[in-house]
Amino acid sequence: MRFVFLGGCRRSGTTLLQKALGAHSRIAGGSEFLFTPAIAGLYRRMAGRYAEHYARRIEGFYDAASLAAAFRRFYAGFFDEVRQRKPEATLIAEKTPANVYEAATLLRLFPDSRFVHALRDGRDVVASLADVRGRLQAQGIDGYNRRSFRLRAACGEWNHAARTHFAIEADPELAPRYRALRYEELVRAPRPVLTRLLDFLDLGLEEACLSPERLDAGRTGLTVDGVWYTREMDRQGFSAARIGRGRRDLPPGRRLLANLLMAENLDRLSYPVAPGWALAHRALRRLGRGPRAAGGRDPR
Repeated sequence: MRFVFLGGCRRSGTTLLQKALGAHSRIAGGSEFLFTPAIAGLYRRMAGRYAEHYARRIEGFYDAASLAAAFRRFYAGFFDEVRQRKPEATLIAEKTPANVYEAATLLRLFPDSRFVHALRDGRDVVASLADVRGRLQAQGIDGYNRRSFRLRAACGEWNHAARTHFAIEADPELAPRYRALRYEELVRAPRPVLTRLLDFLDLGLEEACLSPERLDAGRTGLTVDGVWYTREMDRQGFSAARIGRGRRDLPPGRRLLANLLMAENLDRLSYPVAPGWALAHRALRRLGRGPRAAGGRDPR
């Protein structure tokens, strides 16, 4: 059983993509496993820095090949139930947005895997994160990381995902097993986009993939929690209505700052942004404010 890992900045359309893929008869999937990035990160540390500096200490425990094999067995064991629910499947789709930050490690650890990165206009991501924060507050849910919803942190997270995309696309070892899929293209033209994606996964398009609104979340293993994934979202098909909502819905001050903080990567990804914003963004980085102003690593 092969894995296809789905990831991307939060609110970039990974759940919609997972639901469409989960409708395929040969793809098994479900809710976010959540721990894929942590497991990949531990593997990376054990295979890299620890293996290099503590070689004599660990030589009685593992070498590079046995370590990778042990992690593959360990990880695959968590998906036994997923496989049993859909025995005809040949591919497991694991969707956790933060997978994107360990995409290179996952592709190396699982040499027969594929990685799909959901990309979306960063301003729309910021607007959607504001909706999530509003639902958390409305339901009185506490204990979430409030800082990760702040504008600078959200822009930083999106910038980090964008930089990850550019790095993997430029890596000749990893790029053939990596695809970026734009949310905007998916909802505007699902048939050609999914046809190309499923061809990348060595599968053919099935009509069920084009009508995610007809599939109850329970059939695809997704969890309707009323915050990150609502009943309304579960009943939605492919719709372009939410494209551009960051430019429409964000208050002027937040919209201005979001444009400034993400301008360079928005421009590199061909999202519409005034040239002056990209210049200002680069100027901030030259002044040494890059990590705070232009966005650093995923703040979670």
